[in-house]
Amino acid sequence: MAFLLAAAATAAAQDLPTEIKLTNGFVMKDCTIVRWDTDQITVKYAGGTVPVRFENIDASDRVLIETAKAEALEKQHREDEKAAKALAVVEHKQDVHDQRDARKQAELDRKSAAIAAGLAEHRLVAGMTMEQVRSMFGPPLRSSSLTNVAASEWWIYPGLGRDGNGVPTNLQIHFKAGIVTRWNNTQR
Repeated sequence: MAFLLAAAATAAAQDLPTEIKLTNGFVMKDCTIVRWDTDQITVKYAGGTVPVRFENIDASDRVLIETAKAEALEKQHREDEKAAKALAVVEHKQDVHDQRDARKQAELDRKSAAIAAGLAEHRLVAGMTMEQVRSMFGPPLRSSSLTNVAASEWWIYPGLGRDGNGVPTNLQIHFKAGIVTRWNNTQR
């Protein structure tokens, strides 16, 4: 059945004139109909691409074109629906991507604001850099790198931590790849 429809469409396209004469005597050469509407066609020809109303086509050519109109409109409708579905899929993917980017940006903005507040209030925030920590507390008294974990380092600041009772303790700050990941207070 699909083969018969395709064959009929091909036959109809072959029956269409490659030159279209208009009622004013102008002849468009090397014509291809690129768009069908109920009252006009859009024709690409040697002089460009233009809409042409059926009433402006010479009667002999108009009969051939209007004979193919119903089938061409149906085919064009199917192609338009297919293109619209494909476009909807692309737009949905873009929307999902844009939403993901917006969430990532919102998280980055939230982290940046938290770090800025931490710097202003002189308190640690996960995500701070070594330079930001150094600007708040100065250089560490001691630092130690973990040999089994790449780019992992602890900085120790004696007396800058506080336990649950407010008693001064050592502040230990962990960095991974130069970024604060966690910290704790120790008695050692």
